[in-house]
Amino acid sequence: MILETSGSGGWHVWAISPDFHDTREWIRLLKSVAGRIGVPVVSGVCEIFPPDSLPSQFGMGMRAPGCWNPDTDTCSQIVWENCRTSLESVLSGKSKIAALNCNGLESHFPDKRNKLLSLLPSSSSNYHELELLQRLGITATGTRNGKLGKLVGEIFHQVGQDMAQRLAAAQFRTKTATTKADEAAHLTSFEKHWSGLAVKWTATLSPAEREIFTRLETENERDAFRIVRSFARKADQDGAADFPIARDNLAERLGVTGKGAAWIRDKLAKLGVIAKTADYIPNKFAARFEWRLNASG
Repeated sequence: MILETSGSGGWHVWAISPDFHDTREWIRLLKSVAGRIGVPVVSGVCEIFPPDSLPSQFGMGMRAPGCWNPDTDTCSQIVWENCRTSLESVLSGKSKIAALNCNGLESHFPDKRNKLLSLLPSSSSNYHELELLQRLGITATGTRNGKLGKLVGEIFHQVGQDMAQRLAAAQFRTKTATTKADEAAHLTSFEKHWSGLAVKWTATLSPAEREIFTRLETENERDAFRIVRSFARKADQDGAADFPIARDNLAERLGVTGKGAAWIRDKLAKLGVIAKTADYIPNKFAARFEWRLNASG
């Protein structure tokens, strides 16, 4: 960590890792820290970099700590840091920590491990979280339930229920307005919104679709059925004969591994729900499928 003056009356806190990490991991970590200390991530109060609205998985260039700030024509001052020892071991090639991870933390920083683990994001990212919360974040008092309803309505046909619940939880944890409801009440409201849409959606299934749907054994399989069916209906609306199902994209929507998503996709094919029309071409095209069940009008 490095603490430096910003040159404009504020402070910069740098968090440095020996390894590279996806910027989305940094964003989730920094937002979780801000949430734990009760500070809203808003301009002029607490800002994070990479920014929450970053459209790419890569960040932008930054001035190094302690260097010249052209806006103020001064050098930022490093007030405190604890990374010098780590840097010396890395530069000398004698570092015992190949990567800053949970296992390394246990042996080198045993008293800090549990606290840091509570802040680290889960290994799987939330589907389009940054984009969704930028548009549907809770930023004004009295809008919580309405924003939640819009979020659920937008993602119902896009993601699995577990992923949807994660997004709803993230919506509450990143709110910048006070709410009467706590997180538990927010998630109870989520369940009501989701259940209501599920009842309406089930009523639209044709007899053939309903028969297969009731034979599915897990929630992930039922979620995949709903998501893939939405792909098929969109293709039908566009006048397309088939549609792509990218393994990793389906995995992200369900919150499972790529292998898990492939297994579920293959099961839907074996049950006659979908049929492959074109094979996957590496770095070019996802495998394409057609919906094989008679759909209701």
